[in-house]
Amino acid sequence: MKAMKATASEENSGIVGVGEATPNVTETGDLVRVNVTVDGADSEWTIAFSRADHELLDVMKKAVPGSSRRWERADSHWRITADVQVMVDLCTALEQLGASVAKPDILSQRRPDDDGHSSAEYWERKYRSMEEAARWQHGRIQELEDERDGLEERLRVATMQSTVVEGWAEMLLATVGPALRESVFKALTKCLHPDVSGEDRTWLKQHRTMLQQQLNAARDKARRE
Repeated sequence: MKAMKATASEENSGIVGVGEATPNVTETGDLVRVNVTVDGADSEWTIAFSRADHELLDVMKKAVPGSSRRWERADSHWRITADVQVMVDLCTALEQLGASVAKPDILSQRRPDDDGHSSAEYWERKYRSMEEAARWQHGRIQELEDERDGLEERLRVATMQSTVVEGWAEMLLATVGPALRESVFKALTKCLHPDVSGEDRTWLKQHRTMLQQQLNAARDKARRE
């Protein structure tokens, strides 16, 4: 079989055969570094990665020589020619590095040549992969919290705007009459003006500004009448 190599830029980037996805959590609570899907039988296989990971791609390339793998751009996966034992060992190596590997039963039934679970190298790789996944999760959580705070502020502004009675300032100034109009206006301005409120919250400043503008318009209208 003739090897169909990816371009040099694709090889070096480490993103060949991968798309964007997020790490998830297994039933046992372990963080998943990358989802890997392996399919095939006998000596013909396909392998796809859920997101970019330089180290895992290097593991695959070391296990499968360039002449036995080719990148299929249309299907976004690698096509591999290898015997069952090579694929069993490859899947095991990926799992040891924190990947979640979906694979055919034939690859689950065979044992790797050397699982290495008692070696320091295995546990070091396991630790590094979990640390990387945890760091990614922490960053994503922070992004979601920031997004939540922004939505909370928008919700408060929208809620306040929707609960303001239209024409409230005009009704108020008309009710107190010309004699008290300026006194009421000045008293409310001390409470509503954003520059004297002492509040740093953007949503509250916006609401105060809106109310002050409505009060100013009502006062100007009352003066013209």
